[in-house]
Amino acid sequence: MPVVVLPALAVLLAALAMAVVVRPAGAQQAPALQPQVPDITQDVPKQISVAAKRFGGRRHYRLAFRSAAENRFPGRTGGGAVVLVGRRPNRGTKTMTVDQHIDLFDPQTGRIDTQEVHRNVGTMRFVKAADHQHWHLVGFERYELRRASSHRLVTRDRKTGFCVGNRYQFKAGSRLAFRASAAVTPQLTFRDFSQECAKSQPRILSVTVGLSPGWGDDYKPLVEGQFIDITKVPSGRYVLVHRANPSRKIRESDYTNNASSVLLDIRRRTGSKPTVRTLAKCRGTERCPAPTTP
Repeated sequence: MPVVVLPALAVLLAALAMAVVVRPAGAQQAPALQPQVPDITQDVPKQISVAAKRFGGRRHYRLAFRSAAENRFPGRTGGGAVVLVGRRPNRGTKTMTVDQHIDLFDPQTGRIDTQEVHRNVGTMRFVKAADHQHWHLVGFERYELRRASSHRLVTRDRKTGFCVGNRYQFKAGSRLAFRASAAVTPQLTFRDFSQECAKSQPRILSVTVGLSPGWGDDYKPLVEGQFIDITKVPSGRYVLVHRANPSRKIRESDYTNNASSVLLDIRRRTGSKPTVRTLAKCRGTERCPAPTTP
């Protein structure tokens, strides 16, 4: 049978169809929050020398150096603070489990609205050294000495950990600090960093450390663990590699720039201290070939 649509019913159906197709102004879906992921980079090893140390009845030789990890300044892809929070349930637990807090940026309002938390990105422990006593982030950087010819690992550091913090500013300004002040919900920022990593506080249950964008964390030669023992390393060419966030557990926007290196020539004679000469500097890579001569 033919279907007959009354005029009033036809008008109602047309109105319903229009309601499905047409959206009222301002009803579009809000843009998703964007994580402000940091970018940790490793500076080239500097202030390289050889130092002698006598212990255990014999003389040892140490390849000493300065190291530095930096939080690259924000770019178009984001660039947030490295915010690391160590916590433990009670004082009987010797180590803290570290969580990473990452800002979530609202592109519509232009401010940080909240933070997301990435669990178990590292470990902290309280270290008692001759010149300091505070909480260390274990394995934040690693130092390796590799053969120049084969890149085979020869030896590495024995450092106990790092007190991560804003030690020097390598680029002025930080838009993150401005945005953080306009956050809708409470969050952890550079203002919460313990620059001394809870110095002389072994009973504390939580400590916050990190790096703001545009800031670096450096360690001078021969400060606790800032060396590699080369007592048994023969003469030859080696690559000294400094590597930040080697486990890659800390979330970053780019892991390809986490290592920098130098090509070294180590020479030794029986009964005398080895000598070291820097042949090449290679930023952003763990391989450092000799420069080509024109």
